Amino acid sequence: MVIVSSCTLLLGEDKHANLAAAFQDLQSKRVDLSSRHYKDVTFLLAYAAAETSFQWFFLPQLAEQAPITLGPLLDMATELGRYELLRTCIQAYRLLFVMKVNLADLPTRLAPYVILDRGDGRSLEWTKEGICKKIPDFQSYLKQQCTTLEAIEKAYQASNEAAQAARSKGQQPCLIGSIHPPRLLKQGYKVITSPQGFPPMVLSEEDLHAIALASCEAARILHTKGLVHRDLRFANIIELARRQYVVIDLESVAEVSSAALPGNFEQVLKTCTQSTLDPQRHYTEASDMYSIGILLEGLCSNTTQPSEALQRFIIQLKSKKLSAAAAVQYLGTSWENSGQDVMQP
Repeated sequence: MVIVSSCTLLLGEDKHANLAAAFQDLQSKRVDLSSRHYKDVTFLLAYAAAETSFQWFFLPQLAEQAPITLGPLLDMATELGRYELLRTCIQAYRLLFVMKVNLADLPTRLAPYVILDRGDGRSLEWTKEGICKKIPDFQSYLKQQCTTLEAIEKAYQASNEAAQAARSKGQQPCLIGSIHPPRLLKQGYKVITSPQGFPPMVLSEEDLHAIALASCEAARILHTKGLVHRDLRFANIIELARRQYVVIDLESVAEVSSAALPGNFEQVLKTCTQSTLDPQRHYTEASDMYSIGILLEGLCSNTTQPSEALQRFIIQLKSKKLSAAAAVQYLGTSWENSGQDVMQP
């Protein structure tokens, strides 16, 4: 395997005797190539080898497309075969260099099987199954975050149910889900999340509209279950494809409670301010909507002058008078076409 800028460019399978088995294993590793990651690179290089046989392949962009045999089957038992292998390896690495310079510039993406340390022992690891998140000393984490494992489990269950409903309509999920329910192990908390995405690009008001819709729909899903996200910020949004966004990090979720948050909570949850909470220091559904308003307001600097409709929408979010359901209904028509303030249902 050859990985450049966290993108796999070459795959290989070696078997002791069975070339067909090597080819099948190669096929099992294939996934569609994201144009956001691979940009103008529309194929991978690959090889299958067994005993003295060696075969190069092109793997097309879509995993469902058949591999393309590249050149003849090489017999390394012969002098000519060994010469051809050396010659084609040189050509392959020249091609890899060309592929490298055509990759998208995404320095923050995770490399496969590399553990990203988030501090305090928390870690993320990209695996074939999904993103594996681990938090040690989870009981202390729960106490510090003023939440419970039950609330987090409830959030993932709600997300998975919503994702299933979305996919049945041919739509992408807007809230991170889990491959398996979160687990509390001896080493701490562990969950494998899906789908996998990458840091989003925000270049236009259309991008902002898509982020707003995903954020408000994610909030609506949680609020329907009596939950609040409490950490709706740009760092907790990933992009699946152009203008398809997903809200992540359900470990910040908590039940809506009448209990006042402790005085140091703003230091624990950096996105939380006195303005986010109500006068009694409660974090409510309206607090989530306020956070989305702050998120959109901060992103406006990445676009052209925001439209009046967008500015009105942000003001209403920050006023804490707009529910997630009303915001989703409004955004379904796009604020450009509405021309009026959002009305609560």
